[in-house]
Amino acid sequence: MKSIPWHFLAVCLILGIFFGALADEEHTEGDQGKTEFDEEEDAANNLDGNIHREESKALNRAKVIKCKCGQSNNNNKIVGGQESAPNAWPWMAAIVNVDSNGQNPLIRCGGSLINNRYILTAAHCIPAVEAEGMENYRVILGDNTLNGGTAENRLEIELDKIIPHPKYDDKTQVYDAALFRLKEVVTFNEDVLPVCLGQAGRPFVNRQATVPGWGTTSFGGPTQNKLRDVRVKVISNSDCTTSFGDRNITDVQLCAFTPGRDSCQGDSGGPLFVNRTNAPEIFKQIGITSYGLSCDDSKPGVYTRVQRIIAWIKALTKDARYCGSSFTP
Repeated sequence: MKSIPWHFLAVCLILGIFFGALADEEHTEGDQGKTEFDEEEDAANNLDGNIHREESKALNRAKVIKCKCGQSNNNNKIVGGQESAPNAWPWMAAIVNVDSNGQNPLIRCGGSLINNRYILTAAHCIPAVEAEGMENYRVILGDNTLNGGTAENRLEIELDKIIPHPKYDDKTQVYDAALFRLKEVVTFNEDVLPVCLGQAGRPFVNRQATVPGWGTTSFGGPTQNKLRDVRVKVISNSDCTTSFGDRNITDVQLCAFTPGRDSCQGDSGGPLFVNRTNAPEIFKQIGITSYGLSCDDSKPGVYTRVQRIIAWIKALTKDARYCGSSFTP
């Protein structure tokens, strides 16, 4: 585990449905002209300055295929801190370090499958990958169990490229986001599906959200071999700033908190997601697990706000294919 070098000892949270057959034909989102979503995202991009206005229209066009994102295999009511149902979250990715034989995976970070080629995770996960060598890493999909997992649709894929957000600040953890490109194209099935992505301009305060991960259940404790999830409530940035006292939570971040529940070491990079209000069986990712205060479940967890990096994601993943509903409300 690596600690974020902050004066208040905030630790890295290194955390971390079925659809119709894929169609041969594909289309480009945005081909029919500028949508309400495009306008909302332009506004967000103008605020953060990540993508120039004149480029945003072209970069916001994501190639899509016929499939459904965000469909969970979980039929059980979610409670805090429980072991996840088998393949409940088919977009959940484990970024693991392996031995020289490609065995004995050790969790370093979580992540989420967002299309057929990329994992969305936290930028602060990258130093560990670089230090240990990208060739010694794998991404596990389709299995809640890391070591000894035997799920039918389990995938273990090597990394091809790691891309940190260009505005990532390792002191404040603003823009704590990264894309990991996989060496292989992922074929979707009921146990391996991408998550939908939260749309710009949508409020999430007071929404119940889910955070899965293989991280420790206490500060300094062992990481988990089986995926667990916890339910937390999204809170306002002003309340979050007040809770920390000496940290300013920016509009590129969001916070979630429920007393007695928190993500912890080993959970970094994993997704924070909510149900769609108009389709509760569909889940969309709204945050990337970034940091907390020594796994203190009396303080909020801080997440990178996915809404604010959508254009960056699209710009860097133009070689991938998304489900057609990936960017809808």
